[in-house]
Amino acid sequence: MSTFTNEKFRITVRIPHFGSIGTIAFLKFLAFSEPVANKEVDSGKTTQYKDVTFEFRHEYQTFTFLHTLNKTFHPDFFTTKSETVAEFDS
Repeated sequence: MSTFTNEKFRITVRIPHFGSIGTIAFLKFLAFSEPVANKEVDSGKTTQYKDVTFEFRHEYQTFTFLHTLNKTFHPDFFTTKSETVAEFDS
């Protein structure tokens, strides 16, 4: 039987593909961590967006990161999605 032990908080940021190298480096600086996932999103013939996922151990870190993103970038530049992932001990 599994028991609940902890939660991880993930934030996925979808950014435009152009200029994404510098933007990802800046996001790493803001998050104080490396992304756990970094994939290109295909829509048609060319790649238009890149999804970068960061993982945090504390909920306040996610709120701080999202708040900083909203103050730094224009809201039309990117979209964010946050989710909570439960960890279980078997």
